[in-house]
Amino acid sequence: FPFVELSREIEQFAGCSISEIQALYGMNAYRRYERRAIEEAMRYERERGWEVESVEKDNRGFDLISRKPHPHDPKTFTNVRFIEVKGRVSGAPAITVTRNEILYSLNKPDDFILAIVEFMPDEQHRVHYVRRPFQREPDFGVTSVNYDFAELIGRAEQPR
Repeated sequence: FPFVELSREIEQFAGCSISEIQALYGMNAYRRYERRAIEEAMRYERERGWEVESVEKDNRGFDLISRKPHPHDPKTFTNVRFIEVKGRVSGAPAITVTRNEILYSLNKPDDFILAIVEFMPDEQHRVHYVRRPFQREPDFGVTSVNYDFAELIGRAEQPR
C-alpha cells in the first residue's frame, strides 16, 4: 500500500501550515487534528449500533471497518462497511482523496462510505455520509485528487 501523507489535509483543517501548528502548539496538536475526525466518525457509528474498528494505520484505502451485529446472534454480523474519514472545517474548498482510497471505493461500491466530518465554527460538527463518492479511476501516475467540498456535502445522505 502507498504511504499516505496527511499534512495537506491537516493544514486545510487547521487553517495554517504544519510548521505553524508545530511552532504554536507542538507536535501533539498535529496528532490531535489527525485523530479528531476519526474519533467523531467512530462515535457516530457506535451511536447507531455498529461495532467499529480503526484500521487507519494499515493504509488499506479506508480508515474504519464497521459491522452491524445480528439482532439474535451478536457474534455474527448482518452488514460490513468500509469507511474513509475526512475531517474539514465548514466551508473548506476541497477534500483530498488518495488514489488508494478511490480504487478501494470502486472495488467495493456498495460497502464503501466516505464520511465527512464537518467541523463548525462553534466547536460542533456534522457527519455526512457519501455513498459511491467516486465515479472513475484516477489517471495513471495520479497520487491524489481534490474534490469540491460543497459538491460532496451536497451528495451526502443519512446513514443507514
